[in-house]
Amino acid sequence: MGSLWRVDILDRDKSLNEAPLKQQLEATLGLYERTFSDWDNSSELRRLEIRGLSRLQKASPLFLEGLKFSKTLYDSSGGIFDITTGALSWNELKNPVGLSSLEIFASSFKFHKDPKRLSFGGILKGQTTGAMARIIYSSGLREFSINGGGSSILNVNSEGVEFISSSSAIQQNGVQHIFDPRNPARRLQQNLKISCRYKFNSQSETTFPWEWHGAETDALTKVLLIQPKSMMLPKECVLL
Repeated sequence: MGSLWRVDILDRDKSLNEAPLKQQLEATLGLYERTFSDWDNSSELRRLEIRGLSRLQKASPLFLEGLKFSKTLYDSSGGIFDITTGALSWNELKNPVGLSSLEIFASSFKFHKDPKRLSFGGILKGQTTGAMARIIYSSGLREFSINGGGSSILNVNSEGVEFISSSSAIQQNGVQHIFDPRNPARRLQQNLKISCRYKFNSQSETTFPWEWHGAETDALTKVLLIQPKSMMLPKECVLL
């Protein structure tokens, strides 16, 4: 992901064995990188792409989770959130193929038309932040924050959790990395930031969908950046 990650533990009154927790968090970051990296040819994503995404292929549970999140967001946004725009970033295709032809099974998946390249950048930091939060929360800590390079932030306290995501269509080097799948040539200039707050219940430690809410918040910034009135914000979310 190429970002500096920071974790701040705020409830220091609780006993904490930092070393094992740090190892778990670093292992989680490494797992997501090895699964979804679109530039490392040894990643699971690149190996699947090289074999051909129109073939029925087995994939890890984490990769399939990313596909399921992406398909749900594709459908709910009317196709505006589209990970097949990765083919535009890598100059593989002039138009993305979309996720309509994606089939996901218990341990495998296939596209009926090969999208060539996928990009999970639209949800990856949020999904990763959620996974890290699940680990920290399960350790018994109840007040902490996670900052994924400034663009994906999570704050947890006794009242609940806040996900903050910001997106810019143009990177600092001037290269566009967010595309309108319906009009790939359109030059996007906007910046957008969203905050989504969720309250906990008594079973949150085991049932709270950390990864999904992180991914959804990230995706919302991309969708509304492309088309501001394309979908309603969840009641838990506001523009910043």
